[in-house]
Order: sequence, then C-alpha cells, then structure tokens
Amino acid sequence: MASGSRRPRKEAGGDARVFIADVSKEQDVARLEREVIAAFGGVQILINNAGINVRKPITDFTLDEWNNVMATNLTSAFLLCRAFIPHMKGGGYGRIINIASTMSHVSIAHRGAYSASKAGLLGFTRPSRSSSRPKGSRSTASAPDRSPPSSILR
Repeated sequence: MASGSRRPRKEAGGDARVFIADVSKEQDVARLEREVIAAFGGVQILINNAGINVRKPITDFTLDEWNNVMATNLTSAFLLCRAFIPHMKGGGYGRIINIASTMSHVSIAHRGAYSASKAGLLGFTRPSRSSSRPKGSRSTASAPDRSPPSSILR
C-alpha cells in the first residue's frame, strides 16, 4: 500500500494494513483470522472478493482446474465467513459483502466454472442472512456489471 494512501485514513483516526493469505486454504484463513484480530481486536466488515477464471470449454477442464476455481471463488467465502462471523457477534454491527458477478445469472462461452462458482456464491449469501449472522448485521451479494453503458452500444 502506498504511504500516501494510508496517511488520510490515519489522520481521520483509521488504520489500514495489508495481510497476505491464500483464502482458498483453511490454514491460511486461520492464520489471517489470528493476525487481523491481533491487529484490530475484531471485525465489522468482511468483503469476499477473491476470484479467478479459467477460460476454456468445460470438456477441456481438468478436475484440479475446476476445483481451484471453486476453492478460490466459493470455498474462500465459506472459510472467511466461518472465521470472522464469530468476531462480529455481540458488536451490534456487521457487514458481509460477497462480490458475485453478472456471470452468476448469464454466462458466455468458456466461462462455465466461473459462472457456476459465482452462482454458488449467490446461493451461499442467502443462508448467511439468517441465523448464522450476528445480530445487527447484514449480508449481501453484489454482482458488478462490466458491460459498457448502453449509450456506447448505440
């Protein structure tokens, strides 16, 4: 993180840190949890934004490639929610934002694994809105659209 981007947060009473982890690996997420809680004492906002895409026909995928897309795009959200939701409980506030994709609704050629993983993320978001969610918190999914504005298409 550039030192210039950290200064305004610090002056406003905030803090920004960089934590490195492979969020598709359970042991990395456990280490990340320990480091974040040690640094900040708790969490109020979790943004699940990990994503990779292997572009090829489904029939050309290896099982390892498929599993890697699912682990990064979907399993990571489960691991992070499982690790950090307990730290939100009792705080009266919490936000979980899962970054999905328009590809979770409409897919195009050679994006089958990515689309399936992001559709799974939408499905995962729904139950996290209920009993497992801390009181006073919200869970939502955002599906950013990378399409150009309609005025450009004319």
